[in-house]
Amino acid sequence: MEAAQYHSTLVIALLFSPLVAAVVALLLRNSKGALWVSIGGAVVSFISALLLFQSPEGTAIQYTWLSIGPDRDLSFGFSIDMLSRTIALLVSFVSLLVHIYSVGYMRADAGINRYFAFLGLFTFSMLGIVLSQSLLMIFFFWELVGFTSYLLIGFWYQKASANQAAKKAFIVNRIGDIGFLAGIALLWGWFGTSDLTELQSVFALAQNDDDTWMIASNQISNWALIGTSLALFCGVLGKSAQFPLQVWLPDAMEGPTPVSALIHAATMVAAGVFLLARIFFIFPVDALTVVAMVGAITALIGAISALTQTDIKKVLAFSTISQLGYMVLAMGVGAWFAALFHLITHAFFKAALFLSSGSVIHSLHKWEEQSGQHIDAQDMRYMGGLRKQMPVTFYSYLIAMLSLTGLPFFSGFLSKDAIIVESWGWATGLSGQWFSIYHLIPIVALMTAFLTAVYMGRQLVLVFFGASRLPESTVKPVEVEGWMKWPTALLSTLSLGIFFSINPLDGQGAWLMNLLSAPAPATTISSIVIGDTHSAHTLFATLTVTIAIVGLTLSYRLYINRKPNSSDELSAFGRISYHQLYFNTAYDKVFVRPFSKLSFAISRFDGSIVDGLVNLLGVLGVVVS
Repeated sequence: MEAAQYHSTLVIALLFSPLVAAVVALLLRNSKGALWVSIGGAVVSFISALLLFQSPEGTAIQYTWLSIGPDRDLSFGFSIDMLSRTIALLVSFVSLLVHIYSVGYMRADAGINRYFAFLGLFTFSMLGIVLSQSLLMIFFFWELVGFTSYLLIGFWYQKASANQAAKKAFIVNRIGDIGFLAGIALLWGWFGTSDLTELQSVFALAQNDDDTWMIASNQISNWALIGTSLALFCGVLGKSAQFPLQVWLPDAMEGPTPVSALIHAATMVAAGVFLLARIFFIFPVDALTVVAMVGAITALIGAISALTQTDIKKVLAFSTISQLGYMVLAMGVGAWFAALFHLITHAFFKAALFLSSGSVIHSLHKWEEQSGQHIDAQDMRYMGGLRKQMPVTFYSYLIAMLSLTGLPFFSGFLSKDAIIVESWGWATGLSGQWFSIYHLIPIVALMTAFLTAVYMGRQLVLVFFGASRLPESTVKPVEVEGWMKWPTALLSTLSLGIFFSINPLDGQGAWLMNLLSAPAPATTISSIVIGDTHSAHTLFATLTVTIAIVGLTLSYRLYINRKPNSSDELSAFGRISYHQLYFNTAYDKVFVRPFSKLSFAISRFDGSIVDGLVNLLGVLGVVVS
């Protein structure tokens, strides 16, 4: 079999097996049949991704869809470069583990067929983004991911809160996608294509003359190029929950926990970071500076908001927002390889954390059934001491948590350290000084690292240490079954640094980061001068480890003998943190309520005036006739 045909076969199997499994699962009446068909589709997808990853470097597979005139073709195709192959392997692997975990978590749910169908459709959509060769094709799958995430977040549609969360996620993402589509339209208008390979070739020859760029016989002002790149960035703001569109992600925890692990650890929210890597060559330096600022602000907002949450999943949701901010920050400072490295390490340890929290929630629901008492199974104020009853879940959580906080010998240390070091080098290279206003971005990253250690240490203590805060009962929570234990344990094991670097203390030598940094996308548009980072590596590694240890120690001392406060018992800063810096309140007052009133007024006008006039004319017509 020729290489091109071999690649085509693997791409088709990788992409379409989850879709076929989803359709079959939805049609089957037998829940067990739907379950095994779905897992089978995930297995085929993962094996195809693994074979594709190990195959020699391939070329893009491309087909013409529509011809709109001379040199104006709409094409669709698949890119099988190292970036797409790596992320496709990650997505299919995490999806497979989530499918397996869901066997135990969703077994008793009446909508299990629908659940697995939605899960397969979502996996298909995300793989479509990863493999697509053109921006227009990416946009199609981008919107399909938005739709399938709406279905999964609102899976328990009987709950009003789940319906609201699904609508909120869908609408907020559409706001960002308007900008994304506008950016694609501008590129199409200038260059007559949305194909990424063609666009990269065009931008590689760009020439700058003062405030104007000459790109493929198009004279484009610097401000127009900045505006176009930031319009494309709007799509990232929505999907990757970046400031100011970060408000949808915490509410999305209304979906089943395995969905949270898939959507909010390795797939949907990572799509924005992946897109940034794909279109990095389009961004001029000024636009990348805005990207870095947005990432830093988001990282800090997420960390502050996580400090006082009482819902076990919401803490992890805000942590995801914060870590995505790190990745976007890294993209903005030109360290796109470090951002992708953190995307992959984060996928493993955050998926493990979500699945661990799902195991805790599942165990407490079982406790409710057996004890006859009712609690909020996601409220950490009812937890405590669970490390004794759930040892596998505890150690899985512990490893993943230590990786997130950035301690040595864990993958999070390698990737987070690389981001902080590169951001300091960027600030030095941009300003030419040892300290400037640009250095506030790495300083914010360090502050966020400290807050991360504090809120994750707080969650660890409240959930697994101290005495149990459950109501008195002879029944005790127990460890979950193997379907749920072992996928979680595997993900946490893959959070160890040894899997990414022979020297688990040196992120610069990580094989994965070197692999991803090989095909550098930087062009004259996005070229960034980064200062010397080698000498700063040891300093920042020591600093981040010290910060993490101090944060964990502080949280242990603060929370070992007390439960989390309710919102009305918090200090002023605590209330700001608990209410997510009041973004939802502000948006409700500035946008939601005024537009609701305007819509209601227009509806009244349409119903009474417009419809009344039409009815009157109808009556007059009958009378005259």
